[in-house]
Amino acid sequence: MSELDIVSAREAKAFITQGVAIIDVRSLVSYCHGHIVGSISLPGGRYQLSLLTAQKALPRHRALLIADTPTIAYEAAEEFNRAHVVVVGAWVTSSEGFQNAGLRTEHVIRLTWAQVAPYLKTHPEITIVDVRETDECRHFPLPWPTISSPLSAWPEGLPSLTTKQLVLSVSRDQYRSLWAAWALSQWGFSHVGYAIEQ
Repeated sequence: MSELDIVSAREAKAFITQGVAIIDVRSLVSYCHGHIVGSISLPGGRYQLSLLTAQKALPRHRALLIADTPTIAYEAAEEFNRAHVVVVGAWVTSSEGFQNAGLRTEHVIRLTWAQVAPYLKTHPEITIVDVRETDECRHFPLPWPTISSPLSAWPEGLPSLTTKQLVLSVSRDQYRSLWAAWALSQWGFSHVGYAIEQ
């Protein structure tokens, strides 16, 4: 197993101040619940597949890992080391840890379908993207105005949206809806959410 420093909140903040890349290797759910502004999400099991994309944002190929557990941090560090990325340390923490450290954070909005209508009243500017397949939309239409964009056709089939729009992805499959919101957050959308049938 590769050598890896598990760092404190103070040490992590010092690295962030130095401008190292912040690579969040926690799960999609953890990342969407809350993450450091400017961090890159590479959830477990996707490190190697996503590494080339991440490297474009790695200043001098130095990275600080954010992980749920030391085991996840070590596994990710080994992948990064194989790609010649210097891992300066790993901060094992949660979204609450970011807030306690005084770091700027953001999160992905999570709604149940019952909460969508009231949310629309207070956020009329919202764009709802229905990420279900075409046959699903036909058999079970939604009661809100939506843009149909099946997730299977992404990213080419992603509708023309501005990254400043508030975008809510909806699907009867919780993971599909969550994944769509996560993907939008990685593509530069700063205000995203997802709705689940519950």
